[in-house]
Amino acid sequence: GGVCPDNLAAVANVTGKLYTESKEGIEHATVIMKGEKETYKTKSDGAYAFKEVYMVGEHSLSANRDDNPMNGISTLDLVLIQKHIMGTELLNTPYKMIAADIDKNKEIDALDLIELRKLILGIDTKFSNNESWRFVDESFQFRDLQNALKEPFREKYPIVNMDRSMQANFIGVKIGDVNESSLPNELLHLENRTAEINDIKLTDAMVGKNQTVKVPIIINAPTAVHGLQFKLKLSGLTYQGIESAVFTSNDVHGYFQDNILKISVASSNARTVNDAPLFYLVLHANQEVKLSKALSLIDDNVFASEVYNNKLTASPLKLNWNSTEFKLYPNRPNPFEDITVVDYYMPAESAVSLKIIDMQGQVLSSQRKTAHKGINQWSITQDLFKAAGIYYYRIESVYGVSSNKMILVK
Repeated sequence: GGVCPDNLAAVANVTGKLYTESKEGIEHATVIMKGEKETYKTKSDGAYAFKEVYMVGEHSLSANRDDNPMNGISTLDLVLIQKHIMGTELLNTPYKMIAADIDKNKEIDALDLIELRKLILGIDTKFSNNESWRFVDESFQFRDLQNALKEPFREKYPIVNMDRSMQANFIGVKIGDVNESSLPNELLHLENRTAEINDIKLTDAMVGKNQTVKVPIIINAPTAVHGLQFKLKLSGLTYQGIESAVFTSNDVHGYFQDNILKISVASSNARTVNDAPLFYLVLHANQEVKLSKALSLIDDNVFASEVYNNKLTASPLKLNWNSTEFKLYPNRPNPFEDITVVDYYMPAESAVSLKIIDMQGQVLSSQRKTAHKGINQWSITQDLFKAAGIYYYRIESVYGVSSNKMILVK
C-alpha cells in the first residue's frame, strides 16, 4: 500500500490568546508551534491563530517576548519584593511570585533584589538569566500559593492526538513587575499620575573647584516613606557616594554614568521623614559650580522620579531650590588698623573653616567653628599679622567657599 499523500491528511485550527493576569492582551509576542514552520506575532488583543494545521504527529505551543525589560518596573517593585521576603506583606498570586523570581531559580530572595536593582539603576540592560516575559499555560491549576514556584507549571502546551480545532491560552508574566504596572500593549496607557507632587528640598550654594559637598536629600512627604527613585543630570560635579541618615546604606543605591546619576531607595519598613535628611549625596566639584545650575532632575517614561508612601502608591517628585545661600560680605572697616569684622550668611547651622592667607598663599591662621543659620560675625585682630599689607580672608563650608581681600595698615 502507498503512503497517504499529505494533502489528504485532515487539518484543523489552533487558536488562543496571550493575556496578563488581569486579562489585558499582550502584543509583540511570538507564538511558536513546534512541528510548524510558521510563527505568529500577536497584536494588541494578544490573539494568535494557526490555520489548517495537519492533525498528525505531535505539536507543542509556546510563546516568548523579550523586549523592553524595564516595562512596568520601578523601585516600588523592589519594595514589594522586599516586603514579601521579610514576610510583612506576601505576594498574593502565583503569577506575581513568578514575576518576583528575577533570576529564575524557583526562589524569591535577596539575589532577586540585587538583580532587579541593577536593571533599575541601568548597571544591567537585561535580565541575566531570564527573559522579559514568561508565558504560563492558563489551564495549569496552582495548588499551593506559597510554593507556586516549585510547582511544575507548564510554559509549553503539548498537543497530542489532535482530532479537532482547539484553543490554548497563556497567561503572560512581566518579570520584575509585581504590581502589574507594565503596558502589555500600546492601546493601554498608564493613568496619568494625578497624585500630589512632592518636593525634594535643596539648598542652593556655590561650591568651589575641587571641593566636596554633602547635599542633604529632604522630602516634604506628608506620610512615612517606603522608598523613592530619581534621576539627576550633573554638570561640573562627580558623584562620590551616599551617606546614610533616615535611610541606611542598605536602602539607598546610586549609579553614576555619563553625567547621569540614578538613585533608588527601597525599604520594607516605612520610614518617618519629618523634614529630616533621608540621606546625603556626596558630590565633588570639578569646577566652581552653583548647585541649582549643576543639578537637574530628568524625568522620562522609563525611570520616573517618584516617592512611595506608606500606602505603597507613587507620587511624582520635583526639585525645589531654597535660594537663600551662603554669602560672604566685605570686611568693615577696610583698610583697618586694630580690628575688622567680617559678616557671613549661612543658610543653615553648619561647620565652617575661617582662614587668613597672605599674598604668597601661606595660611597665617585657621579656625573651625559651628556657624548658626543667618548672619554670623568673625572678628579679625591685627595681632594675627607680622606686617602691614594685603591679605585674604576665606570661609569654607558645605554651602560654598568664598574669599575677599583686606588691607592692614600699621
